[in-house]
Amino acid sequence: MLASASYDRTIRIWSLRTGKCVKFIDYQISQINTMNFTGTGRDLVVGSFQRADLFDINSGFTPKATVQVPKNVTAVGFEKNGRWMYTGGEEGTCRLWEMRSGRMIVVCALSLKTHVLSMAVNTNQTELFVSTACGRSSSGTSA
Repeated sequence: MLASASYDRTIRIWSLRTGKCVKFIDYQISQINTMNFTGTGRDLVVGSFQRADLFDINSGFTPKATVQVPKNVTAVGFEKNGRWMYTGGEEGTCRLWEMRSGRMIVVCALSLKTHVLSMAVNTNQTELFVSTACGRSSSGTSA
């Protein structure tokens, strides 16, 4: 599957096999800055202004969970098995959110004091890499 976002504040989920749109999500909450699927492809996180929304793409158009942050969310993603999600953004804080309980709980927060541009999980699933607006890259252990 592939997810695309548009200036009209919509999200489309595409089948890579057929090239057709299989799901349409009307996201009138805010502009969409970033998106990422879980490893299973079942959930999609959308980062926008002051929030990240988690959607089950098979069951509905309403977010199943929302986390609030102070500024734009510019980086989102998941650990491969869906145990935790990460967010980063303009306020300069990287957060890990525990997902197993069905509630989004911050389990770790790292303040970098500069905009977070991107984040990625190492293939070992225990390190998180972060790049920032000041040109620095950092890594930290998540487990």
